[in-house]
Amino acid sequence: MLAARKKPASSTPQPTIKITALKKIFKVGEERVRALDGVDIEIYPNEFVAIMGASGSGKSTLMNILGCLDQPTSGQYILNGYPTHRKGMGKLAQIRNQEIGFIFQSFELLSRSSALKNVMLPLLYSSTSKRPRKKAKAALSLVGLSDRMSHRPNQLSGGQRQRVAIARALVNDPSILLADEPTGNLDSKTTVEIINLFKDLHQTGQTIVVVTHEEDVAGHAERIIRLRDGRVISDHLTAEDPIHLDWVERMAAGRGSLAEVTQAELEINAQADANRPEPTKARGFFGRKQPKPAPPATSETVDQLDNWDQWEVEQ
Repeated sequence: MLAARKKPASSTPQPTIKITALKKIFKVGEERVRALDGVDIEIYPNEFVAIMGASGSGKSTLMNILGCLDQPTSGQYILNGYPTHRKGMGKLAQIRNQEIGFIFQSFELLSRSSALKNVMLPLLYSSTSKRPRKKAKAALSLVGLSDRMSHRPNQLSGGQRQRVAIARALVNDPSILLADEPTGNLDSKTTVEIINLFKDLHQTGQTIVVVTHEEDVAGHAERIIRLRDGRVISDHLTAEDPIHLDWVERMAAGRGSLAEVTQAELEINAQADANRPEPTKARGFFGRKQPKPAPPATSETVDQLDNWDQWEVEQ
């Protein structure tokens, strides 16, 4: 049984994550690509949230900003009271180490190090960490790997490697667990095991944010936020999410595939497209107002010149 984390003392807790009017604009040649275009999100302590979106929706850009790996072009991102949008990359690295536990699709473990040493790694960069070996052992025990501490990644199954990665994410007692497609490299049975581990961690009070494109994985979260073209188009409790409910109904009736777009999704996407403001195009070289070309020389203008050489120079 996982030990419970301490709950916030306040009856009205402040959001762990508060994002306001967040924008991220990339310049590609003469074009300005709005990867995020005015995102507003609040995530509170002990929430289990899934962020969904198709390729190009902005979810990867949002994850990078949530993880303090990148800075927004404008807007605010408050993480557990820290105004991260005002911090430089050095301070963001410190915030990452103290406040965020990362879980990646490809595990990102050191192949030549044991499970224990992989979990100890974040503690080596923490100036306040004491007794790192003891903490790492406790984290591995928490995810059910107390008998695999000395094993290297190539001696572990895919599910066990992801459990090591989860232990590494937990070892610094972060404010949030940020998981990027955490089941993408796992089979269906192991996926269920990892999702159940997330649920157990959530029951202890851990705040979890999962970025995924899999509807069945998102369905295990309490809340689903959907992105499209850099904007939030839907934010519902999972039990009230019209897209998810439509998907569950179709799957139960055997009328669709895992990847098939539901009618509810088509309707929400159409409404989002209708509400999207017209983009303002950056004026590149070809968009600038060009001076009017000089009129072509005629015999009359040539006669006005002092000599033929001067006319040739102007051409």
